[in-house]
Amino acid sequence: MTGLKGARVLIVDNEEKDAIPIIKAFSKAGIPSVFIHYDENTPENKLKGIRLVVLDMELETGLTDSKSKASTTANYLSDLISSENGPYFIIAWTNYPELLNEFEGYIFSKPEIPNPIFSIMITKSECRTNEEFDLGKISRKINEKLNLFYPLNILQIWEEACYFASTEVTNHISDLIDVNFQDINTWRQEWKNQLVQLIRDMATEGAGQKLNKDNCISSFFSLLNPLYEDKMEIKSTELKSLPDNQMNEIINSRRTSTIELKSKINTQIHLSFESLERFEGGNVYIFNTKRKPKWIPDIDDLINAFIQKNEDKTPEKKKLIDKQISRLIIEINPQCDHAQNNIYCPRFIYGIFAPEELRIELNGKNKKIQFKGDSGFIKKIGPFWLDNPVTKSGVYYLFLSARHLVTCNFREIGKINRASVRLRKQLLNEVQYWFSTNAARPGISILK
Repeated sequence: MTGLKGARVLIVDNEEKDAIPIIKAFSKAGIPSVFIHYDENTPENKLKGIRLVVLDMELETGLTDSKSKASTTANYLSDLISSENGPYFIIAWTNYPELLNEFEGYIFSKPEIPNPIFSIMITKSECRTNEEFDLGKISRKINEKLNLFYPLNILQIWEEACYFASTEVTNHISDLIDVNFQDINTWRQEWKNQLVQLIRDMATEGAGQKLNKDNCISSFFSLLNPLYEDKMEIKSTELKSLPDNQMNEIINSRRTSTIELKSKINTQIHLSFESLERFEGGNVYIFNTKRKPKWIPDIDDLINAFIQKNEDKTPEKKKLIDKQISRLIIEINPQCDHAQNNIYCPRFIYGIFAPEELRIELNGKNKKIQFKGDSGFIKKIGPFWLDNPVTKSGVYYLFLSARHLVTCNFREIGKINRASVRLRKQLLNEVQYWFSTNAARPGISILK
């Protein structure tokens, strides 16, 4: 059932009759849910993106102590949702605080079970009115907690906006089809035929004459993405504001204090570690001294370019620097040429990842090395957080030189199994713009 997954509410109970009123109540509110009957069915793949779990705390009959009940429930929850599920909260059907405490303590001790942001303890009888489930009562309890943990509410508002933005794009594409026919079967066939033609036209625009079965759908999606981004920009301005006390807390909170956390955020925004087998714009190939291809220049000249003029540049010193940095090349051909398979010559900028605290021990002295900043033909970007297998874990800065352009043939690229990391679109565009501006500067001769 491709495309129909993604419900945000999970209901887990050992009694179907208890779950049905809850499902109906959520359906009435327009909230899709997934019901799992204990020990009868589990999903083929663990669920991701669940934001609310309605959980019966006594799934196994015959258990008497809180510890056994808690571990049984937690382990079953682990079978249902992925460790990469993301933030969520729990409505726990119980009247026993000690049971909920045991349950949360057990979850916290197991890294494979994601921690709930908060849990609400409530009994089923509290939410029933004449056999009807009163969603209003539970909504009030949820809102009270969300007001305390409102960052989760902000993320959920954004996720909802993403859903509606993509829905509008789908609807607009479908509405382009001229399906003014008198009977429903002809209408359906023409809707399909015209949409197939439209998909082909858009995919051809993305892939050009190199359109094939491998790039057809991805090329079509590449033209939908800008439409989605535009919808999200509009949705962002329409999102409801938070209460004044929450807005004041956000605005007056301390800024991110550690460089480690800032670098990890930058890495999330600008670096990708997925689909590195493909040859794409923004691919970053990192080499150490031993596995450096012959067509990659020696590092000496590059180190000379990056080190401040007032630094001494002895061979011994450069060797010590070389041991700590990671030399790299970044593919910078235009994305449209990659999409249309029109790359005739790989084109790379040469650079390095340098540790934030680059120090060397030379002549009995421990010295910090000063690199040039972001100016002229040198581009400094960061901080980023890198770890294995890319390089030793830590904070790094990316240094690039517009004067060090590297190229090779595709046979040489084929010898490299995969990229180490890839620059995401925004950062790649920034690097391409910086390089092209530097390469196109005219320069003049003038007596001063």
